[in-house]
Amino acid sequence: MTLLHPDEALQRILASAQTLSETETVPLASARGRVLAKPLTARCTLPPFDVSAMDGYACVVDTPDRRTPMRLKVIGESAAGHPFMGEPGHGEAVRVMTGAAVPRTANTIVLREQAEEDGARVVLHPPFEPGRHIRRKGLDFERGAPLLHPGVPLDARHIGLAAAMGHARLAVLRRPKVAIIATGDELLEPGAPAGDGARVFSSNPSWAAAMISGAAGEALIIGTAGDSVASLTAALDAARDSRADIILTCGGVSAGARDL
Repeated sequence: MTLLHPDEALQRILASAQTLSETETVPLASARGRVLAKPLTARCTLPPFDVSAMDGYACVVDTPDRRTPMRLKVIGESAAGHPFMGEPGHGEAVRVMTGAAVPRTANTIVLREQAEEDGARVVLHPPFEPGRHIRRKGLDFERGAPLLHPGVPLDARHIGLAAAMGHARLAVLRRPKVAIIATGDELLEPGAPAGDGARVFSSNPSWAAAMISGAAGEALIIGTAGDSVASLTAALDAARDSRADIILTCGGVSAGARDL
């Protein structure tokens, strides 16, 4: 009897494998571990407009080397989801929150920690730097950008990105169905009475099913085939009738008379 090295056995298995082509559409919550079937492009631009990266004050700074405080009139507030519709000019500032739209004419955000608000006015302390703390429109991605490609096994990062791109459902490859057959007259199903100790509980199918499910496969435990041609044939027929893509047998692979 000639034994195969595991690497050669794996190569033989992979050489006989056929690539799945059937697809299905699943919600984001069910997509983890699945393989993306179609290119995914962004349905939006993110950020959709210039947004503030910090809490502070949006204003106009023409002299970034200024070393003295600025005293500005606060003309409004911009919060996430509630933009300020006006435009601050020289001598004016708009209070902004993290994630809020930056008014079009403002060119910097001065941190809240650098500010002393006094009624309708605020004193802003240097340093001042144009463009500071502003996340520009499209910094993350532009509408129509292809960000996820077919063949990607989807993890939590990909799913979060797909959501940010505006997708609620994803086209993924069908999960491969794997039929599992344990072999051996000595096997008992887990949960059955232990008997006289001459038999052992069958553990490989449960272990294999968990591994398959964790790899985005669909596991189907056929059951246990006894050490006879008739029993093994019946189990293989049942696996075939299940339309499994893969039939996985456990045991019966040595050179004994009952290793079928």
